[in-house]
Amino acid sequence: HDALPISALPREIPNYAEVSEVDVYGRRTPNPCFNNPDFRAYLGGKIESLLLGYPSEVDGIAWGCERMGPLDYLTSGSETITCFCPFCLTKARELGISTSRARAGYKELIQLFRARGPEARPVDGYFVTFWRILLKYPEILSWESLWTNSFQGVQEELYGMAKAIAPEKPFGFHLMQNMTFSPFYRAEEDYTQRRNYADFLKLACYNNAAGPRMAAYLNNLSHTVFADATPNEFIDFYYKIMNYHEAPYDQLASGGLSPDYVTQVTKRAIHGVAGEVKIYPGIDINVPTLGRNPKTTDKKTSPEDIKHAIQAAIGAGADGVVLSREYVEMWLANLTAAGDALREAFAQEKQS
Repeated sequence: HDALPISALPREIPNYAEVSEVDVYGRRTPNPCFNNPDFRAYLGGKIESLLLGYPSEVDGIAWGCERMGPLDYLTSGSETITCFCPFCLTKARELGISTSRARAGYKELIQLFRARGPEARPVDGYFVTFWRILLKYPEILSWESLWTNSFQGVQEELYGMAKAIAPEKPFGFHLMQNMTFSPFYRAEEDYTQRRNYADFLKLACYNNAAGPRMAAYLNNLSHTVFADATPNEFIDFYYKIMNYHEAPYDQLASGGLSPDYVTQVTKRAIHGVAGEVKIYPGIDINVPTLGRNPKTTDKKTSPEDIKHAIQAAIGAGADGVVLSREYVEMWLANLTAAGDALREAFAQEKQS
Protein backbone atom coordinates (compact mmCIF):
# COMPACT_ATOMS: atom_id res chain seq x y z
CA HIS A 1 0.00 0.00 0.00
CA ASP A 2 3.03 2.32 -0.08
CA ALA A 3 1.96 3.49 -3.55
CA LEU A 4 -1.42 4.76 -2.32
CA PRO A 5 -1.87 8.46 -1.49
CA ILE A 6 -2.44 8.83 2.24
CA SER A 7 -5.95 10.22 1.71
CA ALA A 8 -6.93 6.93 0.05
CA LEU A 9 -5.81 4.66 2.88
CA PRO A 10 -9.08 4.70 4.87
CA ARG A 11 -11.01 3.74 1.71
CA GLU A 12 -8.62 1.10 0.38
CA ILE A 13 -7.46 -0.73 3.53
CA PRO A 14 -10.10 -2.67 5.50
CA ASN A 15 -10.59 -1.36 9.06
CA TYR A 16 -7.94 1.34 8.60
CA ALA A 17 -10.35 3.99 9.85
CA GLU A 18 -10.55 2.13 13.17
CA VAL A 19 -6.94 3.07 13.99
CA SER A 20 -6.97 6.58 12.50
CA GLU A 21 -6.64 9.80 14.43
CA VAL A 22 -9.64 12.00 15.24
CA ASP A 23 -9.32 15.75 14.72
CA VAL A 24 -10.43 18.58 16.99
CA TYR A 25 -13.87 18.59 15.31
CA GLY A 26 -14.41 14.85 15.81
CA ARG A 27 -13.60 13.81 12.23
CA ARG A 28 -11.46 10.81 11.29
CA THR A 29 -8.20 11.66 9.50
CA PRO A 30 -5.95 9.58 7.19
CA ASN A 31 -3.16 9.28 9.80
CA PRO A 32 -3.08 6.38 12.29
CA CYS A 33 -2.94 7.10 16.02
CA PHE A 34 0.13 6.10 18.02
CA ASN A 35 -1.98 5.54 21.13
CA ASN A 36 -4.21 3.01 19.38
CA PRO A 37 -3.17 -0.45 20.68
CA ASP A 38 -4.01 -2.16 17.38
CA PHE A 39 -1.75 0.19 15.42
CA ARG A 40 1.04 -0.23 17.97
CA ALA A 41 0.68 -4.01 17.65
CA TYR A 42 0.89 -3.65 13.87
CA LEU A 43 4.13 -1.67 14.12
CA GLY A 44 5.60 -4.15 16.57
CA GLY A 45 4.60 -7.00 14.30
CA LYS A 46 6.52 -5.44 11.42
CA ILE A 47 9.69 -5.30 13.51
CA GLU A 48 9.27 -8.89 14.65
CA SER A 49 8.57 -10.04 11.10
CA LEU A 50 11.69 -8.36 9.72
CA LEU A 51 14.09 -9.52 12.40
CA LEU A 52 12.70 -12.99 13.06
CA GLY A 53 11.49 -13.81 9.57
CA TYR A 54 14.60 -12.62 7.71
CA PRO A 55 17.51 -13.11 10.11
CA SER A 56 20.18 -13.31 7.40
CA GLU A 57 18.67 -10.80 4.95
CA VAL A 58 18.08 -7.84 7.32
CA ASP A 59 21.25 -6.22 8.66
CA GLY A 60 19.45 -3.49 10.59
CA ILE A 61 16.42 -1.20 10.52
CA ALA A 62 16.01 2.50 9.76
CA TRP A 63 12.55 3.53 10.96
CA GLY A 64 11.04 6.60 9.37
CA CYS A 65 7.74 8.35 9.99
CA GLU A 66 7.32 12.02 9.14
CA ARG A 67 4.76 13.24 11.65
CA MET A 68 4.53 16.22 14.01
CA GLY A 69 2.34 17.34 16.86
CA PRO A 70 -0.83 19.44 16.42
CA LEU A 71 0.76 22.79 17.34
CA ASP A 72 3.65 22.13 14.95
CA TYR A 73 1.20 21.48 12.14
CA LEU A 74 -0.89 24.53 13.03
CA THR A 75 2.08 26.93 12.96
CA SER A 76 3.13 25.31 9.66
CA GLY A 77 -0.18 26.19 8.04
CA SER A 78 -2.29 23.06 8.56
CA GLU A 79 -5.60 22.91 10.43
CA THR A 80 -5.53 19.14 11.03
CA ILE A 81 -5.38 19.15 14.83
CA THR A 82 -5.20 15.70 16.44
CA CYS A 83 -5.67 13.41 18.18
CA PHE A 84 -8.94 13.20 20.07
CA CYS A 85 -9.70 9.50 19.67
CA PRO A 86 -10.90 7.47 22.70
CA PHE A 87 -7.37 6.24 23.48
CA CYS A 88 -5.92 9.77 23.48
CA LEU A 89 -8.83 11.01 25.60
CA THR A 90 -8.12 8.25 28.12
CA LYS A 91 -4.44 9.18 28.22
CA ALA A 92 -5.37 12.84 28.70
CA ARG A 93 -7.58 11.99 31.68
CA GLU A 94 -4.78 9.96 33.22
CA LEU A 95 -2.47 12.95 32.82
CA GLY A 96 -5.04 15.39 34.20
CA ILE A 97 -5.46 17.32 30.93
CA SER A 98 -8.85 18.84 30.17
CA THR A 99 -9.96 17.66 26.75
CA SER A 100 -12.65 20.32 26.41
CA ARG A 101 -10.20 23.14 27.13
CA ALA A 102 -7.62 21.72 24.73
CA ARG A 103 -10.27 21.60 21.99
CA ALA A 104 -11.41 25.15 22.77
CA GLY A 105 -7.86 26.49 22.72
CA TYR A 106 -6.97 24.90 19.40
CA LYS A 107 -10.20 26.14 17.84
CA GLU A 108 -9.36 29.69 18.91
CA LEU A 109 -5.92 29.38 17.34
CA ILE A 110 -7.46 28.12 14.10
CA GLN A 111 -9.79 31.11 13.99
CA LEU A 112 -6.90 33.47 14.73
CA PHE A 113 -4.78 32.16 11.86
CA ARG A 114 -7.72 32.11 9.46
CA ALA A 115 -8.06 35.88 9.79
CA ARG A 116 -6.63 37.64 6.73
CA GLY A 117 -6.16 41.22 5.65
CA PRO A 118 -5.56 44.48 7.56
CA GLU A 119 -9.13 44.69 8.83
CA ALA A 120 -9.01 41.16 10.26
CA ARG A 121 -5.72 41.71 12.12
CA PRO A 122 -6.17 41.53 15.92
CA VAL A 123 -5.69 44.83 17.76
CA ASP A 124 -2.61 43.45 19.53
CA GLY A 125 -1.32 41.66 16.46
CA TYR A 126 -1.00 37.95 15.72
CA PHE A 127 1.96 37.00 17.87
CA VAL A 128 0.70 38.69 21.04
CA THR A 129 -2.76 37.21 20.52
CA PHE A 130 -1.22 33.79 19.86
CA TRP A 131 0.68 34.03 23.15
CA ARG A 132 -2.44 35.25 24.98
CA ILE A 133 -4.37 32.18 23.81
CA LEU A 134 -1.55 29.92 25.04
CA LEU A 135 -1.75 31.60 28.45
CA LYS A 136 -5.53 31.26 28.49
CA TYR A 137 -5.36 27.60 27.44
CA PRO A 138 -2.17 25.95 28.72
CA GLU A 139 -3.85 22.71 27.66
CA ILE A 140 -2.72 23.54 24.09
CA LEU A 141 0.89 22.85 25.02
CA SER A 142 -0.15 19.92 27.19
CA TRP A 143 -1.89 18.32 24.19
CA GLU A 144 1.16 18.98 22.03
CA SER A 145 3.31 17.18 24.62
CA LEU A 146 0.81 14.33 24.86
CA TRP A 147 1.02 13.75 21.10
CA THR A 148 4.80 14.10 20.88
CA ASN A 149 5.47 11.89 23.88
CA SER A 150 3.18 9.22 22.39
CA PHE A 151 4.98 9.38 19.03
CA GLN A 152 8.44 9.18 20.57
CA GLY A 153 7.26 6.59 23.09
CA VAL A 154 6.34 4.26 20.23
CA GLN A 155 9.80 4.74 18.73
CA GLU A 156 11.43 3.91 22.06
CA GLU A 157 9.20 0.83 22.34
CA LEU A 158 10.12 -0.40 18.86
CA TYR A 159 13.81 0.15 19.57
CA GLY A 160 13.56 -1.92 22.74
CA MET A 161 11.73 -4.69 20.90
CA ALA A 162 14.32 -4.75 18.12
CA LYS A 163 17.26 -4.88 20.50
CA ALA A 164 15.62 -7.67 22.49
CA ILE A 165 15.31 -9.76 19.32
CA ALA A 166 18.62 -8.87 17.64
CA PRO A 167 20.84 -6.77 19.92
CA GLU A 168 23.72 -6.89 17.44
CA LYS A 169 21.73 -5.26 14.61
CA PRO A 170 21.57 -1.45 14.47
CA PHE A 171 18.21 0.24 14.82
CA GLY A 172 17.91 3.94 14.03
CA PHE A 173 15.59 6.68 12.88
CA HIS A 174 15.07 9.03 9.97
CA LEU A 175 14.39 12.58 11.19
CA MET A 176 12.28 14.70 8.86
CA GLN A 177 13.65 17.91 7.41
CA ASN A 178 11.10 20.17 9.06
CA MET A 179 13.04 19.57 12.28
CA THR A 180 15.78 21.74 10.74
CA PHE A 181 13.30 24.49 9.76
CA SER A 182 10.87 24.79 12.65
CA PRO A 183 12.14 26.18 15.97
CA PHE A 184 9.05 24.66 17.57
CA TYR A 185 9.61 21.16 16.23
CA ARG A 186 13.35 21.43 16.89
CA ALA A 187 12.60 21.97 20.58
CA GLU A 188 10.68 18.69 20.70
CA GLU A 189 13.37 16.61 18.99
CA ASP A 190 15.81 16.58 21.91
CA TYR A 191 18.99 14.76 20.89
CA THR A 192 20.00 14.28 24.52
CA GLN A 193 16.91 12.05 24.87
CA ARG A 194 17.12 10.50 21.41
CA ARG A 195 20.46 8.94 22.25
CA ASN A 196 18.72 6.71 24.79
CA TYR A 197 16.88 4.73 22.12
CA ALA A 198 18.77 4.90 18.83
CA ASP A 199 21.92 3.38 17.37
CA PHE A 200 22.01 5.91 14.55
CA LEU A 201 20.13 8.93 13.23
CA LYS A 202 19.70 9.79 9.58
CA LEU A 203 19.15 13.55 9.31
CA ALA A 204 17.19 14.92 6.37
CA CYS A 205 19.40 17.92 5.59
CA TYR A 206 18.85 18.12 1.85
CA ASN A 207 20.38 21.55 1.26
CA ASN A 208 19.29 21.93 -2.39
CA ALA A 209 15.66 20.99 -1.79
CA ALA A 210 15.88 22.88 1.51
CA GLY A 211 15.79 26.24 -0.26
CA PRO A 212 12.30 25.89 -1.73
CA ARG A 213 11.14 23.96 1.34
CA MET A 214 12.38 26.59 3.78
CA ALA A 215 10.86 29.36 1.67
CA ALA A 216 7.50 27.55 1.83
CA TYR A 217 7.82 27.10 5.60
CA LEU A 218 8.63 30.79 6.15
CA ASN A 219 5.66 31.71 4.00
CA ASN A 220 3.47 29.55 6.23
CA LEU A 221 4.85 31.25 9.34
CA SER A 222 3.92 34.59 7.80
CA HIS A 223 0.31 33.39 7.77
CA THR A 224 0.30 31.99 11.31
CA VAL A 225 2.42 32.85 14.34
CA PHE A 226 4.53 35.51 12.53
CA ALA A 227 1.63 36.94 10.52
CA ASP A 228 2.51 40.46 11.71
CA ALA A 229 5.37 40.51 9.20
CA THR A 230 6.47 39.18 5.83
CA PRO A 231 9.24 36.59 5.42
CA ASN A 232 11.51 39.30 4.04
CA GLU A 233 11.01 41.25 7.27
CA PHE A 234 11.63 38.46 9.80
CA ILE A 235 14.10 36.20 8.01
CA ASP A 236 17.21 37.74 9.61
CA PHE A 237 15.71 37.18 13.07
CA TYR A 238 14.76 33.63 12.05
CA TYR A 239 18.33 32.90 10.94
CA LYS A 240 19.64 34.09 14.30
CA ILE A 241 17.21 31.80 16.12
CA MET A 242 18.26 28.79 14.04
CA ASN A 243 21.97 29.70 13.77
CA TYR A 244 21.92 29.73 9.98
CA HIS A 245 23.71 32.04 7.57
CA GLU A 246 21.76 31.77 4.35
CA ALA A 247 20.47 33.81 1.41
CA PRO A 248 17.68 36.40 1.52
CA TYR A 249 14.16 35.05 1.32
CA ASP A 250 13.64 35.88 -2.34
CA GLN A 251 16.73 33.84 -3.29
CA LEU A 252 16.00 30.72 -1.25
CA ALA A 253 13.87 28.79 -3.73
CA SER A 254 16.19 29.30 -6.69
CA GLY A 255 19.50 29.10 -4.80
CA GLY A 256 18.92 26.40 -2.19
CA LEU A 257 20.81 26.39 1.10
CA SER A 258 24.57 26.41 1.43
CA PRO A 259 26.82 23.52 2.56
CA ASP A 260 27.10 25.42 5.86
CA TYR A 261 23.51 24.39 6.56
CA VAL A 262 24.64 20.75 6.35
CA THR A 263 27.53 21.57 8.67
CA GLN A 264 25.32 23.24 11.27
CA VAL A 265 22.70 20.47 11.27
CA THR A 266 25.39 17.79 11.58
CA LYS A 267 27.33 19.51 14.35
CA ARG A 268 24.19 20.12 16.38
CA ALA A 269 23.24 16.44 16.22
CA ILE A 270 26.75 15.26 17.10
CA HIS A 271 26.83 17.57 20.10
CA GLY A 272 23.40 16.39 21.26
CA VAL A 273 24.12 12.66 21.15
CA ALA A 274 27.57 13.12 22.73
CA GLY A 275 29.16 10.32 20.74
CA GLU A 276 26.60 7.70 21.83
CA VAL A 277 24.73 7.55 18.52
CA LYS A 278 26.10 7.52 14.98
CA ILE A 279 25.08 10.48 12.82
CA TYR A 280 24.44 10.01 9.09
CA PRO A 281 23.34 13.22 7.30
CA GLY A 282 21.12 12.67 4.29
CA ILE A 283 22.76 14.21 1.20
CA ASP A 284 20.40 15.67 -1.38
CA ILE A 285 20.71 13.98 -4.79
CA ASN A 286 17.82 15.33 -6.87
CA VAL A 287 15.34 15.31 -4.00
CA PRO A 288 12.12 16.70 -5.54
CA THR A 289 10.64 20.03 -4.47
CA LEU A 290 7.07 21.19 -4.58
CA GLY A 291 7.60 23.91 -7.18
CA ARG A 292 4.45 25.73 -6.06
CA ASN A 293 5.62 29.25 -6.89
CA PRO A 294 5.33 29.89 -10.64
CA LYS A 295 7.50 33.01 -10.31
CA THR A 296 10.59 31.09 -9.20
CA THR A 297 12.64 28.19 -10.50
CA ASP A 298 13.44 25.76 -7.70
CA LYS A 299 17.05 24.83 -7.10
CA LYS A 300 18.24 21.78 -9.02
CA THR A 301 21.10 19.59 -7.79
CA SER A 302 24.47 19.74 -9.56
CA PRO A 303 27.60 17.56 -9.16
CA GLU A 304 29.37 20.46 -7.41
CA ASP A 305 26.48 20.71 -4.93
CA ILE A 306 26.91 17.04 -4.07
CA LYS A 307 30.65 17.37 -3.57
CA HIS A 308 30.37 20.37 -1.26
CA ALA A 309 27.52 18.87 0.80
CA ILE A 310 29.42 15.63 1.40
CA GLN A 311 32.56 17.57 2.31
CA ALA A 312 30.51 19.63 4.76
CA ALA A 313 29.00 16.55 6.42
CA ILE A 314 32.28 14.64 6.73
CA GLY A 315 34.12 17.78 7.78
CA ALA A 316 31.58 18.36 10.55
CA GLY A 317 32.36 14.92 11.99
CA ALA A 318 29.57 12.75 10.56
CA ASP A 319 30.04 8.98 10.81
CA GLY A 320 28.96 8.64 7.19
CA VAL A 321 26.26 9.89 4.85
CA VAL A 322 23.06 8.58 3.30
CA LEU A 323 22.62 9.38 -0.39
CA SER A 324 19.00 10.54 -0.45
CA ARG A 325 16.27 9.97 -1.15
CA GLU A 326 15.70 7.24 -3.73
CA TYR A 327 17.82 5.80 -6.51
CA VAL A 328 15.12 6.30 -9.14
CA GLU A 329 15.24 10.07 -8.52
CA MET A 330 19.00 10.43 -8.88
CA TRP A 331 20.74 11.68 -11.99
CA LEU A 332 23.74 9.48 -12.75
CA ALA A 333 26.12 12.44 -13.02
CA ASN A 334 25.21 13.49 -9.49
CA LEU A 335 25.48 9.94 -8.18
CA THR A 336 28.93 9.69 -9.77
CA ALA A 337 29.91 12.95 -8.08
CA ALA A 338 28.82 11.49 -4.74
CA GLY A 339 31.03 8.45 -5.24
CA ASP A 340 34.01 10.62 -6.20
CA ALA A 341 33.52 12.89 -3.18
CA LEU A 342 33.25 9.94 -0.77
CA ARG A 343 36.36 8.24 -2.14
CA GLU A 344 38.23 11.51 -1.81
CA ALA A 345 37.01 12.03 1.76
CA PHE A 346 37.97 8.50 2.85
CA ALA A 347 41.36 8.79 1.18
CA GLN A 348 42.06 11.99 3.11
CA GLU A 349 40.89 10.30 6.32
CA LYS A 350 43.34 7.43 5.79
CA GLN A 351 46.20 9.84 5.17
CA SER A 352 45.46 11.75 8.35
